Amino acid sequence: MKIAIFTPTYLPKCSGAEIFHHNLALRLARLGHEPVVIIPRGLKRRLDASPLVPEYATLGYPSHQWSLFKRWPAAAYLLSRWTLDRIQATHRFDVWHTVVLSPTGSCFANWQSKRKVAGLVRAVGDDVPMDGSNNLSEHVRRWISRAQCVVSLSKSMTTGLVHAGLDERRVVEIPNAVDMESFRGNFDRHAFLASNKIQGRVCLCVARNHPQKDLPTLFRAFGELRRSMEDPVHLVVVGRGMRNYPLNPELADSVKLLELTPSSLLEFPPAELIRWYRASDLFVMTSEVEGFSTALVEAMAAGLPVVATDVAGIRERVVSGKNGWLHRYRDAEGIANSMRRLLLNEEERQRFGEEAKQSAARFSWDNTISVYNSLYKKLVQDVADGSGLNNA
Repeated sequence: MKIAIFTPTYLPKCSGAEIFHHNLALRLARLGHEPVVIIPRGLKRRLDASPLVPEYATLGYPSHQWSLFKRWPAAAYLLSRWTLDRIQATHRFDVWHTVVLSPTGSCFANWQSKRKVAGLVRAVGDDVPMDGSNNLSEHVRRWISRAQCVVSLSKSMTTGLVHAGLDERRVVEIPNAVDMESFRGNFDRHAFLASNKIQGRVCLCVARNHPQKDLPTLFRAFGELRRSMEDPVHLVVVGRGMRNYPLNPELADSVKLLELTPSSLLEFPPAELIRWYRASDLFVMTSEVEGFSTALVEAMAAGLPVVATDVAGIRERVVSGKNGWLHRYRDAEGIANSMRRLLLNEEERQRFGEEAKQSAARFSWDNTISVYNSLYKKLVQDVADGSGLNNA
């Protein structure tokens, strides 16, 4: 199949949505499909100028059209339909995989409602109200509700979409995926830590510098943990924007802040991050909310027990007392206590780690690609039959 992956954000930016859709396009291409990633022209120029060379085609989209939405949405939709018509006439895609509810999702749904074209809109987390509100703009809600199919990443996202007015029969839940094979094979943990001048236990967090990740609570919790531990303990935080994070000087000798970039081979997660997963003793996450945290599931795939906040997108993956411990949002003291408990209790740490690994196995790329393959075929068939996705 020829598959258009239409997204407003992409590499070389390396957050969850960008990484997922790169991996999706890569695996679709290796299965014999023809994915084309359609991105803003400015991003395409940056990608073409970077050392990153994907194994699939990319196409530029005139993203200046999106600036019209705030002032003249009707004109923006009209111009978007004209552009998508031209792209479809040239490339004749079998199915469209569109990313983010707005602007790309609502543009596509508006166009799809007026054309005989198969496709889905995939929410990514930040674009879905998961606080019980229906906080979607009127024009976005109007058009997204007409999409043939909307993909959510979790039960919390599905609930948020339905509460915002979408027909639940058109919402399909497909979680993110991880490459389980990346965490297997021989690995010399002690040599790796020694090369990084680390002695003692290691707590890992993978999170970009963003208010949603609530890094101040993370560092408060680690400060309490370090004061209560006799043996040395370290915190490693990996993520975009972390290199210049204003760290408390008192923690400087036991906290390592890293930003890792992929090689020209486009390895996600980067090999260096995989080594940190495998070298650590536990994974900690203090987010306010998550759509679907790929980093969390990667940590679980590496066999790490989890200490995290009991919020949407996390509580669906972590079962407190089984593969980790959950605490109220901003409960730095509780998070510190659970981190200490796991670090001092090797039997519990190993048992939780094994449970975490088994939990993560459900999110393999083989499973995810199989589900998307089936969904793409159904969407194409439903359009050919003139039916919707009500029985998906």
